[in-house]
Amino acid sequence: MLNKLRKAMADRNGLYKLGGNVQVDEFFLGGESHGEGRRGKGTKQTNVLIGVSISNGAPTHCFMEVIKDTTAKSPKDVFVRRLDSNTKLIS
Repeated sequence: MLNKLRKAMADRNGLYKLGGNVQVDEFFLGGESHGEGRRGKGTKQTNVLIGVSISNGAPTHCFMEVIKDTTAKSPKDVFVRRLDSNTKLIS
């Protein structure tokens, strides 16, 4: 049952684009790095981009997507797919 819910949510997620004021940020997802002594950029953790639509100071909708890297091209591709053209980005 849980897999059916996840699939339905994933299918529906691609139908909508966020608009208005959208706050975006990136973060790194992964387990504890043993012996590396580094955190964030330059580690083997997964880069994730998150966008949250804000209305009247409260979150209304969001997306999270794994990106290859944090250079300008990778997030831009996500923004083209996930955001309306009238969106105001807040970072």
